[in-house]
Amino acid sequence: MLPRPNLSFTLPSIHDNTKLDCRIYHPIRSNQSLTLSDPSWPRHAAVVAHPYAPLGGSYDDPIVLLVTSTLLHLGFVVATFNFRGASSSNGRTSWTSKPERADYMSVTGFLVYYLHYLSAPQNQLRPIETDENSASTLLLAGYSYGAMVTLQLPPLDSYLSHFASPATHTAFADIRLRAQHLAEEQVIMFTTPASPRKSLGMRVGGNEDISPKARDKQRAHSPDPEEKIRRGVRDILSRISPPLGFVTNLATMSFSNLWAKKKKGGPAKNHEDDRKREEGEAEAEAKFTANPTLAIYGDQDSFLSMKKMRDWATQLSGAEGSQFRYVEVSTAGHFWIEHGVAHELREAIYSFSAGLVKG
Repeated sequence: MLPRPNLSFTLPSIHDNTKLDCRIYHPIRSNQSLTLSDPSWPRHAAVVAHPYAPLGGSYDDPIVLLVTSTLLHLGFVVATFNFRGASSSNGRTSWTSKPERADYMSVTGFLVYYLHYLSAPQNQLRPIETDENSASTLLLAGYSYGAMVTLQLPPLDSYLSHFASPATHTAFADIRLRAQHLAEEQVIMFTTPASPRKSLGMRVGGNEDISPKARDKQRAHSPDPEEKIRRGVRDILSRISPPLGFVTNLATMSFSNLWAKKKKGGPAKNHEDDRKREEGEAEAEAKFTANPTLAIYGDQDSFLSMKKMRDWATQLSGAEGSQFRYVEVSTAGHFWIEHGVAHELREAIYSFSAGLVKG
């Protein structure tokens, strides 16, 4: 049973400022929310991406919820989100997945800074110092279409660097400021037990489920939520500090769906596309083998070519020094509804993620 999210809010995509619906869940310990006094708070974080939006994919997908629940019990702070065109996120699903990669990177950037400011003393926001005993894990996960997007993400440092000193009035700056503002509000709520769980303009603790009509009525009697956020972050501008050293370990967990890419255009265009695709695949393979990575798929997944999937997994796992691992689940189809396969999926996720937490 997944608890209500601690935060429900929106972010602008770094691709084109499209508004994305997002959720943050704090870890679970003995069926209770982890508190700031816990020695393991906060060290580990994860982003989980959902299936194809035009076919009903959203952050409410059962497999997304299963992965999120498993990670919460291991002490991860988990972010889920709706890609553009999914549920109430703005925009439309693209044909290239390039905008969706930017959507994913937007949420990742937010999560890194959110955890930084959540763990830093409110009166002394400074870079987090890490050592071997306090290393943090950032796990990037996806299921179905979300896995395809995860596979295509560029190296983490190539886009997190844009959040370090963002130009004003950009999505990078907006995301970072929202992360700090929301983290500081959470610190206040955690350290002031008697304070009501107010969102200060952001939907907190499940208000995302209210009807559009009720939400419009609520907005009519309160200032615009976006303006409340902006007012709340104005006083933060003079005390921003980057989370240097926070991301010390990257893991990418990718579930089923390696969709084939169709060639379009004439010979010259095909040659250029092939070159770029080969470069991207080489970069991805380097990322997967250099960092702890897990691919989980079912042998009855009709969306996959089993031969290609097995060849791909065997090649990556067999490379010298590779940290890539894979699990093939017998009788499991694409939707993981066959008898007993969801349990095997959960166990594989738990084992892999527990290993990351233990170092």
